[in-house]
Amino acid sequence: MKLGVKEVKSINCTYIALILTVVSGDSTAEAEWGVGLGGMAFQQGYIDVGNQISAIPIISYKSKKLRINGSKFGYKLAKHKGADFSFIGQYRFDGYKASDGDIFQGMVTRSNAFELGIALAYRSKLGGLSLKLLTDASSNHQGHELSLTYAALYRLGSLKLTPYASLTGYSENFVDYYYGVGGDEALDFRPSYSGQATINTLV
Repeated sequence: MKLGVKEVKSINCTYIALILTVVSGDSTAEAEWGVGLGGMAFQQGYIDVGNQISAIPIISYKSKKLRINGSKFGYKLAKHKGADFSFIGQYRFDGYKASDGDIFQGMVTRSNAFELGIALAYRSKLGGLSLKLLTDASSNHQGHELSLTYAALYRLGSLKLTPYASLTGYSENFVDYYYGVGGDEALDFRPSYSGQATINTLV
């Protein structure tokens, strides 16, 4: 991915949290939830901009159909022969404002986004395969993300290994919003750039 004000990096978020987990007293519900306070570290990948750390409240909930984990949730719509079909959503902690660093001077603020979509997960003895499609429900970046991930679990005594590979595609609107530089934002050290749809790989 060629970027205007970014290098080739996606934003990585690391949670360090203290969570109190409470198991439901109803044994038939098989649900549990937790609340806590967490620290979120953003490895942003913007040129000359370091990591950002924020304290956030964390809520987790898990039942047969609904799963909430911090900024993400999933609701299982159907299950058939190892395949789960779910409605999913997440809050995207991307974006920046001019005060975040010298590189952003003259740039219009790029906002976080709330995204909704669907997910299909399939599990077999050979591993798990998941397909996710997310779209911007907040009308900020107005783009889409499509990801395909494969993972397998191997046990070596008490040791567990989970190799995985992932392909993630981002639409033109997404890339242009977070990575692009408009004509009225261009400077001598920051040429204009129109984002194009791209695919990132992770192994």
